[in-house]
Amino acid sequence: MPFWLFTSFVVGIFILIGNLFAYHANGSFNILYFLLSIFFATNLFVAYAEICLYLRRDSIESRSRYWVENQSVTGKSPAAAFLNSVIPWNKLFSPSALADMWAAYLYYDASYRDKRSVGFVLDVVNGYVSPIPMLILYVSFANGFLPAVLAGSLGLMMFRLWIYTTVSYLIGFLFGEGHRKLSSYETIVWICLPNLPWIIFPVLGMYVSFQLVLTWSYRVLGM
Repeated sequence: MPFWLFTSFVVGIFILIGNLFAYHANGSFNILYFLLSIFFATNLFVAYAEICLYLRRDSIESRSRYWVENQSVTGKSPAAAFLNSVIPWNKLFSPSALADMWAAYLYYDASYRDKRSVGFVLDVVNGYVSPIPMLILYVSFANGFLPAVLAGSLGLMMFRLWIYTTVSYLIGFLFGEGHRKLSSYETIVWICLPNLPWIIFPVLGMYVSFQLVLTWSYRVLGM
C-alpha cells in the first residue's frame, strides 16, 4: 500500500469514528468539531510517527542516504518518492516504516541528525506528551466528557503549545539557514505547508476552547 494511501486511510478512520460518536451523542453535525477532528486525527498519527522517530533515531541517517541516491537515479524528490513508496501490509505500523518518513525528511532539514536540535526535541516531546490530552479533547469535544470549563482550559493549554512549538520550529529552521540549500518551491511545499495546519487548526481550537471557558458550556460545539 502506498504510504500516502495508508496515511489517508488511518486518519480518515479516526475522523469518521469521532464524528459518528459526536453525531450519536448530540444528534447533529457540527462543522467546528469536524474541522478539529481532522487536526486531532492527523496529530494522533503524527504523534505515533514522532515516537517512531525516537525509537529508530540511530538508523535514520543511514537510511536517508537511500532517498538521496534514489533522487539522483529517478529525479524524484525524497518526500514525493517516500509518499508513493509501497509499504508491505505486515509492516504498515512498524516503527521502521514510520521512521523512514524522517529519513526522507533529512534531505530538507539536516538538523534532525542532531538529537539535541529544536526540531528533533519538539517532535519527540509532542509524540510522547500530546496523545492522552488530545484524546481527552477529542472525546470531550464530541460528547462533553469533561465539564466545559475544564475541557476549554485543557484546550487552551494544548492548542497554545502546538502553535508555540510549530512557530519555534519554523523560526529555528529559517534562522538556522536550513532553507539555504532548498529552492523556494521546496521550502514552501515540504516545510511551510506541512507545518501550517499546526498553526491554523490550533488557532481555531483556541477559539473553541475560549468559548467553552467563557460560557461554561459546549454551546459552540452544538451541545
